[in-house]
Order: sequence, then structure tokens, then C-alpha cells
Amino acid sequence: MINWFMSLDSTSKKLLYKALYTSPLMAVPSISPILVRYEVPIDIFVFAFITQSFLVFIVWSFNIWIIPRSLARLNERQLELWRYVVSYACALFIFIIVREVMISWIESDSSPIEVANLPSKDRPIPYYMIVLSFSINSVILIIMDLVTIQEKKAIADLENSQLKLKNAEIINMELKQQLHPHFLFNALNMLKNLIRKEPNSAEDYLIRLSNFLRVSISASKSNTVLLQDELNLCIDYMEMQKTRFGNTLDYAIHIPEEVATTGFLPIFSIQLLLENVIKHNAMYKDAPLQIQVIYDQDEHRVKVINNIQKRESLEESTGMGLDNLAERYQLISGDSIKIQSDEKVFSVSIKVLSK
Repeated sequence: MINWFMSLDSTSKKLLYKALYTSPLMAVPSISPILVRYEVPIDIFVFAFITQSFLVFIVWSFNIWIIPRSLARLNERQLELWRYVVSYACALFIFIIVREVMISWIESDSSPIEVANLPSKDRPIPYYMIVLSFSINSVILIIMDLVTIQEKKAIADLENSQLKLKNAEIINMELKQQLHPHFLFNALNMLKNLIRKEPNSAEDYLIRLSNFLRVSISASKSNTVLLQDELNLCIDYMEMQKTRFGNTLDYAIHIPEEVATTGFLPIFSIQLLLENVIKHNAMYKDAPLQIQVIYDQDEHRVKVINNIQKRESLEESTGMGLDNLAERYQLISGDSIKIQSDEKVFSVSIKVLSK
């Protein structure tokens, strides 16, 4: 029984759940005509309720499993028509059969139920029986159609999200493999100046640039990266920027080791936020740009915070946009990045993911 249930598709499982709890609910109004017309004791009421609940569940079962499988060879248009015809016919047939069986049992000597004035099986099928069977079957079909439509919509939304994620992955891979030419130009130009003026610093700069380019070109196809690896990339990037801008730029990274070694983030996410700060803010010796990367334990988020010093001309970047990060993160995690700003401080936070 358990194996059979587990083998059902998600739509059938949802319909089965609805059949189980709606059958008793539909049984109550369906037996009301009998209770109003005839004076019946409590045992008849309980018996009628249980029987009618089981009867409604049988109609559910026919609509969920038997009818679709019987009409599986029909095309979509024929299936839609014959599904309703066969469904109503089966519902009426089931109600008639159960009515005959129950009346025969009640009238038999072995039945413990004693009641007068109940309809005899020799009487014609009452009009309300047809209306009742059609009404219950209509409710079942409406519920089934609603569940099916919701399931199809959920599948369509999932497929749409997967397509968006694939598209974001393609864009992300292109961005990882094609750095902005101005960024490379600035980096190489800085390296040339260091080689001429500060050979010792040039070697360190070249190592960091090499590490950064290696990750950019040969980044994993995975959407996420260990937080520690992302922070190492950020340190290389920020040290290159400090070599370029000197004391006009200060940064600090305060992330607990246990978080850095267990958490994950979209690749280049923190680096992109740091780059975005440098791109949009001016730097002065007497008013350096200050950037902090901290961990918010309450919200389980990494925050990039900076003082606001807006610049008129924007710094060239690697070409990866904040909008792209927001879209990628939304598709990967279902969460969104948080942006907070006042007149003096600007911050962007991103929730740490678990693998």
C-alpha cells in the first residue's frame, strides 16, 4: 500500500488527499434529503453517513484513476469530451448500484437496522438521486480541474524559473570569462608602473592579478562557491585596488572562520559588491573610502558597508552588474539581496547559503 502511494505522481497524491477529506464533507449534504423526509434514528444516520462517504470516495477514485486510464488512447479533444460523459454516467451508475445494495441489505433479515418508510428497491429511481449523483460528480470534477490547473501552473513556473536560471548561468559564465577590457587595461598599466618604480611590489601585485584572472577564466560551473574562497578572491582584488589608490582606500573583512569555511555564496558576489562601491564613490587622502565586510549573525548575512562619497565619473569595472547578481541570487536561493542607504552610509547584504 505504501509502495503504491509513493509511486503516484504529485497530482494524484494531491487529488487523493482531497478525496479523503472532501468525501465526508460532501456526504453530509447528500444524505440530508433522507434525514429530512424520513424519521430516522441515530444508527441510520451514522450508517448513511459512512456509506455515503465511501460512495463519494468511489466516485473520486473512478475520476482520478479508472476513467483517465480507460480513455488514454483518445486524443486531447476527444478525451476532454468523453471524460465528462463517462464520468457522469459512472457516477449515476455507482449511486444506483449502491442504492440497490443498501436497500436490499436494510430489508434483509440479517440487517440490524429497523426503520419504516424508507424507499423500497421496487420503487423507481427518485429524481433527487440523479441530481445528487450529478451534483457530487460536478463538485469532484471542478476540484480535480482546479488541482490540475494549479499543478500545471506550478510546473510551468518551475520550468520558467529553470530557464531563467540557465540564462543567468550562461550570462554569468560569459561574464566570468570576459572581463571588462578597461579593468584589464588599468591592472596591466598599474603593473607596468610598479615594475618600473617598485619591483618588489610588482611581484606581489602580479601574483594577486594572476590569482584573480585564474578564478575569472577557469571558475567552476557551479553557481556557488565556498565563502572562504570568495573572500580570498576579494582580498586579492582589494589589495590590487589599494596598490592603485593607496591611502585613499581602506577596507576590512571580519567574517568568523566557522562561517567562512561552511557557508556558500554565488561566485563573485562579494567581489562584485566591493567593485560596485569603488565604482560609485570618490576617494581622497583626507577622506578615504572605507569599506567593511562583516557578518550579521542574527540574519545570517554578509554585509558590505561603505561611507558614501559620490563621484561624478564612474570607475570602469569588470563588467558584472549588481542587477545580474540580484537576479542570479533570486533564482539560486529564492531570497533577495538587501540594500540599505542613508545620507552617510550605504550597505548591501546577501544571505549565506548552505550547500
